[in-house]
Amino acid sequence: MSLARPRAALLKTALAALTLPLVLGGGGLAQAQEARRAAPAPERVYVPIEDFDRIFQGDKGGVFLPYADLKRLLERAQKSGQAPPPVKSAPPPTDYVLVAARFEGQAGESVARFTATFEVEVLREDAWVMVPIGLGKASLESVSATGGKAIVGPIAQLLRQAPDARGAALAATAEGYGILVRGSGRVQTTAGFAVPIASKPGESRFTLDLPGAALTQFTTTLPQSGIKVEVEGSLATESTDLGKEDRTRVRAYFDAARQATVIWNPKTKAASGEVQEPVLFASTKTSLLLDEGVLQVVTRIDYEIKRAPCDTFRLRFPKGYTLLGVEGENMRETPVARPAEQEQEIVVRLHDRAEKAYSMVVRLERQLGEAGTGSLSFPRIATAGTERESGTLAARASQFVSIEPANLSGVSQIDHGELSADQAKDLGWTGAGAATEAAMRELIGALPRDAALLREFAELMIELQRVLAAQGKPSATR
Repeated sequence: MSLARPRAALLKTALAALTLPLVLGGGGLAQAQEARRAAPAPERVYVPIEDFDRIFQGDKGGVFLPYADLKRLLERAQKSGQAPPPVKSAPPPTDYVLVAARFEGQAGESVARFTATFEVEVLREDAWVMVPIGLGKASLESVSATGGKAIVGPIAQLLRQAPDARGAALAATAEGYGILVRGSGRVQTTAGFAVPIASKPGESRFTLDLPGAALTQFTTTLPQSGIKVEVEGSLATESTDLGKEDRTRVRAYFDAARQATVIWNPKTKAASGEVQEPVLFASTKTSLLLDEGVLQVVTRIDYEIKRAPCDTFRLRFPKGYTLLGVEGENMRETPVARPAEQEQEIVVRLHDRAEKAYSMVVRLERQLGEAGTGSLSFPRIATAGTERESGTLAARASQFVSIEPANLSGVSQIDHGELSADQAKDLGWTGAGAATEAAMRELIGALPRDAALLREFAELMIELQRVLAAQGKPSATR
């Protein structure tokens, strides 16, 4: 390349440096290097005009700029050192995604119980978010949540707690239950609930409000096998006969459906066989605790059910006692005591018939007034309609009152150590004297040898425990 040609064009300047060969004549290498260091930076670089088109076309055009100007621009950009402005993330397109829902349950004669699991992906980080989950006519029985701060309850109640929550306006138009959650991430909520079953001759059905998840899996077990089942609104339905259990398992899948209705045709009594009445055997444990001016009674009843399921149980107890309450599973209503001849009677009715066994706890109370001494009949709670009844009667008085059994007939006295843990608890007696003494003996053995005063004190406590246990033993008969 020659630097002396008269016709030349400006070379398109690029970020890459252009190196030109230098022809040295007559001088040494050191002189050439010295001259190169002393030479000023070129203002312009020329190339032959015949090579201009080839270079220009090869780089597909560009901008002509003097070398000094390019250098100054590069230095200015390097010195500025300013970071580019931060890029703000766009808000999520939605506050949450209800990823999936699973329902597993069992239907009885009048109610269907389910356990539902909801998978929610919350996208909003800095606000409360309301997630409707349906269950409009269901009765919520239990709930738990993992993976985030979540509250589950009726939508109307949640709206009162967080009226400004994201999605509150839309949730206000919905019925049923919802999840109120704050913070992004995956939240799993499990809820137990029950829905009523509507029945008429030849047909039973129940309707369940769904959450409208991307995918909902629904599984339930219906009474009787060999029945026709229809699930309205599902993508697919599968039914399986469980012949040994005389039940039918139904599995269905839903997309964004808001409601599922299960319809089946139960067999009539005539087709199922002769109607049989249940045969009941009862075991009772009655505990009487006598305190100053008040008598408290707790009876634990365990039924053994034979021949056919049972949904009604009748109990009778003496007049003069107040019914404090009845505890049991699956009760349709709270029992109320009503006069029955010379006694009082309560009827315990269940939603679904109990099979094989059923248990309940009955609590009574009677005010005694200020009488110093007197006699009382043991307030036995009798199970009406049972083939056989057996049980245990136990009584205990507080430290300010003493009692003595009298007129024992048809019963035999037993040792207080034979009482069950529940009955001992009902009497307010732990029955743990021996266990307490053993624990204190172990504690004494762990004391240092020079702790004589502590050892003496522990021995006194053991003796006191023996005295109190002897005074507080209940009287028990069978």
